[in-house]
Amino acid sequence: MAVRYPLIIDATDNNKIKEIPLNDSLNLSTNSIVNAVNITASGTLTVGSLVVDSSNVNINGIDLATVALTNSYTDLSNRPSLFDGQYSSLTGRPTIPTTIETLANVGSTSPTNGQALIYNATLGRYEPGDLADVTVDLTSQSISELSDVVTISNALNQVLKWNGAAFVNGNVDFTELSGAANVVEQGDTFTGPTIGLHTGDVKGSVFADDSTLLVDGINGTIPGYISIASLKSIVAGAASYGDFQTAIAAL
Repeated sequence: MAVRYPLIIDATDNNKIKEIPLNDSLNLSTNSIVNAVNITASGTLTVGSLVVDSSNVNINGIDLATVALTNSYTDLSNRPSLFDGQYSSLTGRPTIPTTIETLANVGSTSPTNGQALIYNATLGRYEPGDLADVTVDLTSQSISELSDVVTISNALNQVLKWNGAAFVNGNVDFTELSGAANVVEQGDTFTGPTIGLHTGDVKGSVFADDSTLLVDGINGTIPGYISIASLKSIVAGAASYGDFQTAIAAL
């Protein structure tokens, strides 16, 4: 095949027909080269866009791989095997414990029915043990945190009473007592039910703060410091006022 060189009209030299001078360029702006069988470029080939209408592209004597034209992963060669999603297909995988005894901080002692894991500070691990041996520290907790306890405005000497739904703090009313005595037996001050709540006669003895018997409910006397019976005896036996004074002083 012959090599021919194109001729051009040199507008800068009286429109003479010449070959393209060295270092000149052929400007084909808005024009195209069509039906070219082979194009040999000794320099850089710069194109705005390149469309290759062929199933085979060769660069530097090397054909482009099929995947360059199909853009399909399956056309790759020496491609890695895809992960099938199975844990067993992994390599270097950790061993998954199948029992709690295989954990590093759990002892290997076999537990018995009803036991729980209890931390043993001496061994530095959890060991099976009975729940009766468990010590629970509740020093930072309060009774009001229990689900069935409701405390409001706690006051001195109050107790927890069941109201049918929860234990609530409050005072104990006398009417709430069962088997309570209906007679006041002793005490300096009584703020409970009055004597009017009792039926029938109230019989008993009255003592002073110093345990002196003031009223003898058994014998029906009011002895005080000197019983009436003793005083009558002294009066009856005194022959004179002086004898009376002597008897009184002897008491």
